[in-house]
Amino acid sequence: MKHNLTIAFFKFFLLTTWILVVSCGDSHKKTILVPNGTEINISDFDVFIEKQLSQYEVPGLGIAILNGDQVVYSKTFGVSSLKNQKKVTKKTIFEAASLSKPLFAYFAIKQMDKGLIALDTPLYEYVDYQDIQHDERHRKITARMVLSHTTGLPNWRLENDTLKFIFPPGDTYAYSGEGFQYLARALAQVNYVDRDGLFEIFKQDIAIPLKAERLYYDWNEDIAKHKAWGHKNGKVESNGPSDFRVDEFGSAHNLHTDIDSYARFIGAMILGAHISDESYAELLKKQVVIPEGDYEKAVLGNTHWGLAFGMKNTPNGWMYSHGGNNGDFTAFTIFYPDAKFGLVLFSNSEKIMFSNFTNEIASFLRTDLHMDMKALEKILAKYE
Repeated sequence: MKHNLTIAFFKFFLLTTWILVVSCGDSHKKTILVPNGTEINISDFDVFIEKQLSQYEVPGLGIAILNGDQVVYSKTFGVSSLKNQKKVTKKTIFEAASLSKPLFAYFAIKQMDKGLIALDTPLYEYVDYQDIQHDERHRKITARMVLSHTTGLPNWRLENDTLKFIFPPGDTYAYSGEGFQYLARALAQVNYVDRDGLFEIFKQDIAIPLKAERLYYDWNEDIAKHKAWGHKNGKVESNGPSDFRVDEFGSAHNLHTDIDSYARFIGAMILGAHISDESYAELLKKQVVIPEGDYEKAVLGNTHWGLAFGMKNTPNGWMYSHGGNNGDFTAFTIFYPDAKFGLVLFSNSEKIMFSNFTNEIASFLRTDLHMDMKALEKILAKYE
């Protein structure tokens, strides 16, 4: 009996030791595999990041890098507020701004997989949207047009203004948050919920399966407690965590999250997890050519738009990207399905989108992302 117990204990010891070795090996990974197949030393990258934070005076940053669906690098830097000097941590919540859109697109595609909505069925067949019923062209708008930014609707209407088409639906590409709000109404309708109830559907279909439950399209106490303050031009811009509080499901702009939660979504995009193979292929497919002079082409070099991201063909395969800008919060993400690489950046400042900071990070990681800052200046000058 004692002999059998000794053998059993020895087997348990070996198994436990093996688990510990594997766990320690994963948690102490020393390199990052970048898109061109080479490896970057993590210690070197840490030093580089610290230098860039100082050079560009970035108040706070969250950064995650993925190889496949594995987050191989995830760190936070700086402070959540220059006013109180509270450190950014893994619990810090950022405004994702327009990075709300690709996550919502993934959610919409999940509803298509469930058979609740079709990509090419006009949205008016699912929901009455009074804001555009004055124009018969609204009967042509489909989910595909919303996700590929070809609805003909503006990005945002002026406050209290009538929502008007800027071109016929399906004609060309023009970025539109209004289209995403329309699609959110349709998804709420087919799920027989209001837009608050839609967040509960999102949690069950997306956040929980991704193990990313801090992907919030609603407001809650976790956000109020852990959200960073916004900054612009080196100064605190917001009036505190509740400054950008939206109590309805803002599909185009309202996502609040932490760096690891959004990284898990990008991991799912790299591998096509939790959606059908057909939907994943459709999501990555070229849907529309981006016209000359558009921000996506002039600044980022993207030639096409898929169903959630801008697209650019590179020596390392197609690169998919999306940025977010709420003025005092900015964010950016890229991923390569072929190279199995992803990058997520969040900041509580304008630095991600309006300085060379992101270019420096992207270059160090041997990615094909390069923001043309001179082209950006020309575009911004039109609105001054």
